[in-house]
Amino acid sequence: MVVEIVESTRAVERIIADDIDAEPLVEVLRRCRGVALVARGSSGRVAAYARCLLEQALGVPVWSVTQSQFTRYGISVDVKGLALTAVSESGRTPEIVSVAETWMSRGAVVAGITNDASSDFAALVEHVLMLDFGDEVAGPATRSPALRRRHSRRRSQCSLALARCSNRRAYREIRSA
Repeated sequence: MVVEIVESTRAVERIIADDIDAEPLVEVLRRCRGVALVARGSSGRVAAYARCLLEQALGVPVWSVTQSQFTRYGISVDVKGLALTAVSESGRTPEIVSVAETWMSRGAVVAGITNDASSDFAALVEHVLMLDFGDEVAGPATRSPALRRRHSRRRSQCSLALARCSNRRAYREIRSA
């Protein structure tokens, strides 16, 4: 916990630097007919925020995907021409990885937002936005409130980076609100 507290100051400095380069991913998303988002837990809340930003910025439909439709019920949908943006902080959430694999196998463009560049998830997806939190030293239940806010803010910052690259005017309006 002490290491986590010391690291939080450095993490906040990195977040404030606004150093996420989302432009390559945005260019890919612009060419798609729509963008689906898949995430769980606090990443799911960030995905809901991203949905609002991306729909306005990209001008295409953006929606959330329910993991169980693919992982438990094995539904088959035509995803050609669509993009899936999967959010998994650890890069090891089985449901998220499974949905990403399914969409890739069916011809969708799959992007990931994660903290672990060495995860199988990061290696699987075609485009990755790195959160760059540093090593996680505490489990989710023991994270300090400052670090929970830090992680949520960084995931939100990824959403803003996507919007900023997609539509500069919309980004300025969102930031001034």
